[in-house]
Amino acid sequence: MLLLICGAGSVHAAGVRVPVLSITHDTVAQPAQEKVCWDVIVSDRELAQRQYQQQSWVVKYWKPILGGILGGALGYHFTANYGPTHQKWVYPTVAGGMAVGALAGPGAVLGGYALGTLAYAYVPGKLPVVAAVSLLGAILGDKAFDFLFPDKPSKDLLAPPQPGQYLVDQKFYVETSCLPRPVVRYTQSAYRVVYDYQGQRHTVSVPRFPGDTIELDANGKPMMLRPTPAQQVRVREIPQ
Repeated sequence: MLLLICGAGSVHAAGVRVPVLSITHDTVAQPAQEKVCWDVIVSDRELAQRQYQQQSWVVKYWKPILGGILGGALGYHFTANYGPTHQKWVYPTVAGGMAVGALAGPGAVLGGYALGTLAYAYVPGKLPVVAAVSLLGAILGDKAFDFLFPDKPSKDLLAPPQPGQYLVDQKFYVETSCLPRPVVRYTQSAYRVVYDYQGQRHTVSVPRFPGDTIELDANGKPMMLRPTPAQQVRVREIPQ
């Protein structure tokens, strides 16, 4: 049996020291982003304004849109009852119905139409009564619609406070705000050493500060680049 033990630094010629000509040690700057967070106090009005700004256009104005559609449909319905001779009033009536419906809201349009139709069925010849009942139905319908579909956020919170106005029942919340902040991290590179060996100039990077002289092996390489004894590889070879 033949046993061979080989190590990266087990067999080498005696080291020779040569003077170090120059040593440089670079500092590398690495830009990065880090998150900076802090707590802030916001009022319910500020929170409502923020929520309102984040809503889409359709969500903000769905009530006027629906009211305009219903108002235009009712205008067309009433105009169509007067026969072909009054067809020229279709477009003006539809436009007026849409404008009134957008301003009054869908609840007012539905409530006014429902009670107005009911009153006309019982007292068809008394138009003032029908108009008064329709107006009452519009008011009740608007209140009922707002109760079933309240504004989110509330219009009271969206209204800007006036100077000198006393605000009651205010609420405050603590929120955590975070923003990215650019930072620069500095790392140290290896030592770049310049030396002469056998008439030739060499530049090498070493992990430690070499001092005024550096020890070289038989190939002219710094000894400190050799692996430590713990890193040496031992190979056992058994002949066949």
